[in-house]
Amino acid sequence: MSRLTCRCALGLAFVMGCSLGGPAASAPGDVMDAAKTDSPADATPDASLPDPFDSAPGDAAGVDVADAAPDPTLEAAADLPVDVAGCPVGTQDCDGDSIRLCIAGEWRVQPPCQHGCLFGHCNSCRPGTPECDGNKARVCRADGMGWEVLADCEIGCRDGACCQPDCSARNCGDDACVATCGACQDWQSCNEDGRCFPECDLPRQPPICWSDSELADCVDGWWAVSTCEMGCVQDSPPYCRECADGFYRCSSLGGGSLVQRCHLGRWEKTYGPCNSCQCTTLGGVVALECSPLVGALLKFPIDCGGACPADDKGCAPGG
Repeated sequence: MSRLTCRCALGLAFVMGCSLGGPAASAPGDVMDAAKTDSPADATPDASLPDPFDSAPGDAAGVDVADAAPDPTLEAAADLPVDVAGCPVGTQDCDGDSIRLCIAGEWRVQPPCQHGCLFGHCNSCRPGTPECDGNKARVCRADGMGWEVLADCEIGCRDGACCQPDCSARNCGDDACVATCGACQDWQSCNEDGRCFPECDLPRQPPICWSDSELADCVDGWWAVSTCEMGCVQDSPPYCRECADGFYRCSSLGGGSLVQRCHLGRWEKTYGPCNSCQCTTLGGVVALECSPLVGALLKFPIDCGGACPADDKGCAPGG
């Protein structure tokens, strides 16, 4: 339809409206006759009517487009990164650990959630993550929206599980639960193995009885522990017991022979030197005999179960 024709049609509608609404309304036939006699060329548009074809879209509605307030939601969304176009407006889901919203048909990815994203919402905790709440061991539920208590720990909780202290090989530092295995001296530090170092301070530190059957010597700052088969003697300094007190034995020292007697766990010189020292069983009596360089033969009865000893550990005095 041409622009002139549209204008004529609008003018005709306006005239018909006035005629029907006025006090001397014409009959329908008169109106139709008038429309037939007026040609499009003779029609003159009413200057008082607004021309819809000369107005901008905003002006036709009485709104100035330039003065329209911007939509703050769209402005904020425009600052977010765009994922892929084409999505149902108002929907939201997860993109990794972030929520993404569909705004104006475009996905807008939000900043990452602290504990991850599930079903379009930020989690309050990451599903499956264990933790301790005081002495309670708990785990984050599968929906990420809360915690499930697994146990009420008797001693303590660590890394989301009940724990037991272990200081069997440590003397300082963490006890693998909620306490420590002890503290070091001022001149020591606790190493990564949970041991105070240096353990000992040469030359000031003498050997010690580590236990009733162990002797510890300070070597390069660490205690070197050895086993004492017959026990550790608490003396100054301590030492491993060599023999049972009162026992006798034949021994060779400095190329000579002598008879030794055990005193306070150590062999001491008793008689000698001897030309020879030997065990005999004459007359059913077990004895050690020493032939001195000068003088008569010396005999030391011993009790070794009716026989001479098979080693140098000695035998108890005999009757």
